[in-house]
Amino acid sequence: FTYGSSHTVDEVNQAGYTSCSSSSPISSASDGNTTITLKTAGTHYFICATPGHCQQRMKVQIPVTGSAAGSPVGSPSGSPSTPASPSAQPNGVFRISYSMSSLVLAVSSMVALALAC
Repeated sequence: FTYGSSHTVDEVNQAGYTSCSSSSPISSASDGNTTITLKTAGTHYFICATPGHCQQRMKVQIPVTGSAAGSPVGSPSGSPSTPASPSAQPNGVFRISYSMSSLVLAVSSMVALALAC
């Protein structure tokens, strides 16, 4: 995630995502350039904890699918519109970059892609 100093990236559980609550985050970052490795299958939930931002849809849920042994731990679902596509990293890890200002657009693109399938 790449974002300005007025934002944060908090990984939360589904309840925290739904209610926009970061009172018990799984992780929290505010360095402006955060890389998070998604090591487990399931949906990972991220919100901006700055008051009012999550309620204005500055949040994203990223589904990670399981795979066979020896394959990448997860693969990206959908296509974030900015900055671009995922790139393979060593050990089969995928890197997806999101700009906090484009999360709404990225989530909208993922929803549109899912609805088109």
